[in-house]
Amino acid sequence: MRKEPGCSARERKKADRPLAWGAHIAHALCGEGSVFPLPAGVDLLEAALSKLGAIAYRGVRAAGTRPHEEVAVVGLGPIGQLAARLHGLTGARVVAVDVVPERVVLAKAAGIEAVRGETRDRRGIGIPATPGADVVL
Repeated sequence: MRKEPGCSARERKKADRPLAWGAHIAHALCGEGSVFPLPAGVDLLEAALSKLGAIAYRGVRAAGTRPHEEVAVVGLGPIGQLAARLHGLTGARVVAVDVVPERVVLAKAAGIEAVRGETRDRRGIGIPATPGADVVL
């Protein structure tokens, strides 16, 4: 097992239910500053999804989305679902597209304007979404 650079034995923190920020990997040794104990009552699945939420939120912050803008979300996997909702909270019009029908249904159930894209070939999908989006994810 490899250690994270700068992570010594005395820096390791024991936690019954730890959450660590870092790469998408199954196991890691992390420095003390990267590990946080989960409060009682926080579901492990919800805690794991918080990382994905942070990724989606970073996109909202980087884009600086405003209420009058239009946002196109291409792909409604977990991060796309969260990004569509967070951009929607800014007041912007969000149009999302995915080739997987279940993902489109899930987004629509959350109030997102979502459509199923047509598969053209392996290089991408046809987007029957809004032309001239201000932000494209």
